Amino acid sequence: MKILIVYFNKPAFSKKFENAIEKTFGIGVISVKKEFKCKTKRKNQCNAENYLPFLEKIVFNSDADIVLGVTSKDIYEKGYIAVYGVSAIEKKSAIVSFARLKSKNKKQFFERLLKESIHEIGHLIGLIHCSNDKCAMKCSLGIGDCDYKIAEFCDKCENELIKCLEKM
Repeated sequence: MKILIVYFNKPAFSKKFENAIEKTFGIGVISVKKEFKCKTKRKNQCNAENYLPFLEKIVFNSDADIVLGVTSKDIYEKGYIAVYGVSAIEKKSAIVSFARLKSKNKKQFFERLLKESIHEIGHLIGLIHCSNDKCAMKCSLGIGDCDYKIAEFCDKCENELIKCLEKM
């Protein structure tokens, strides 16, 4: 199994990021850089749903099983002012934006992007939201939620992850 990371905007720490994703899931990671023109905009935001069909085409034309897009563009989803990420299990695709995850502290910025990416990849593998405030699968409703949780799964989600990976 492989995870493909598609960078629309590549952060300086991309190699460290890929290594952390690989370590978290125990799955190989490959990456590419792509250009994407957002079609549906709202006040300098891009509808996250626009990325998913584009990413779906990429994953189905690669040897990866799932794809995570990473962008600096601020994204939203219908019904929300903004989101950190969105996943579409049926498309094997997810998008994460680091527009609202940035921090003057580079370590904090890295951790935020890692946590939200782990969360979206977790959905693609089959995990659902968790009620444990520290678990990576806890839904981040604000930056405080993201900062509070850790870039790891709780025991319950870790066990579920193992089961999901065995089925893939």
